[in-house]
Amino acid sequence: MGACQKEIINYNDGYDDGLTPAGPPEIEYIIMAVDTAQKPAHIESADMGAIIEIHGKNLSQVKSITFNGLEADPREWYATNPFVAVRIPRALLDEDKITDKVVVTTSKGQAEATMKIAAPKLIVTGFYNDFAEPGDTVQLLGSNFDLYEFGEGGEVKWEATEELLSIVEVNTEYLRVVLPAAVPTDERSIFSVTSTIYQEKVSTTPVRVALRDAGLVAQNYEGTWGTDFSTTGTNAGDPKPFSGLTKYTRVATEYDAYKWDWILGTGYNLNLNDPDWDMKNHPEQYQIKMEVNSTGAIPSVVTLIFEGSAEGDGHRFSWKPNFDTGKKWRTVTFEVTTFQNAGWDFSKEKSTDYSGFAIAIQPSAAVAVDFSIANARFVKKLE
Repeated sequence: MGACQKEIINYNDGYDDGLTPAGPPEIEYIIMAVDTAQKPAHIESADMGAIIEIHGKNLSQVKSITFNGLEADPREWYATNPFVAVRIPRALLDEDKITDKVVVTTSKGQAEATMKIAAPKLIVTGFYNDFAEPGDTVQLLGSNFDLYEFGEGGEVKWEATEELLSIVEVNTEYLRVVLPAAVPTDERSIFSVTSTIYQEKVSTTPVRVALRDAGLVAQNYEGTWGTDFSTTGTNAGDPKPFSGLTKYTRVATEYDAYKWDWILGTGYNLNLNDPDWDMKNHPEQYQIKMEVNSTGAIPSVVTLIFEGSAEGDGHRFSWKPNFDTGKKWRTVTFEVTTFQNAGWDFSKEKSTDYSGFAIAIQPSAAVAVDFSIANARFVKKLE
């Protein structure tokens, strides 16, 4: 019997795994990672925390990536020869340390490009519940509280008394604070929000936010129409009204798919000749707010349609409130410009007359709902 001889085949199809650089790195252009599905344009600036892609050659085997000398976290980059995806680190720098450079260092060398990194703004959007009770522990919502070091040098001050609120938790997207026991329930209170590092690096003017701004009421119950879901909070299962709330709308029922139901038909008197309510010429200065309370998550199939009317014209804005307030009142805020972009043209409002304000529901599938809406109103932003 003859011996079997194994045939040895050497096979090389030129495969390149993209993880071994052939030479020093080169940077050709930089884009936002979210733009890759389109035709992205080269960028020369980005915000801290943004994810970017650095494109070029020989960008694998990365040892470090720095922005203004700050190293990106190796856990937050992915590197191949043609590109590196990386999150820009979030840290505020002194002006004399800003280089406006991104530097990529690999096993084969170093490459750099111009990149201006903008510090995110301190954003304060309002309280989780604008009608929280005195002494309550509430969330003050916004962005970048951690970046501006509210855990060490931040403060929230009640402007009427200059009393500092106790900050019990700091998160990127909220502060948890304790409202003063003496804060009134029948008038607006204003709070200023700032920190040492915010004053040093951005502005000495604090960000201001209001509690219990009654604004211009759009949800009243005089001459209402549509299905009567109004309640004073005394029916079984009704959420407890907050101080000052005498009536609200609770929708606790079942709907067939695509059933249309007007759950609130009401209106408001808007005097456009009043400079405090010049939504006609300055809609960007105003918001529409309301408090919402849900028992469980509001199903994603639910759409609420807001309709206003002026001089016979109807305009609508659709909203899918797919969230769960945990049986607690939560303030929802819309920019008036958002309503306007959907066709709600305040330039057509009458100068001093009554304008309609209505909310309808239309689910895209059969559904049971249980949620409440209170206190829909127009509010002018603080300066």
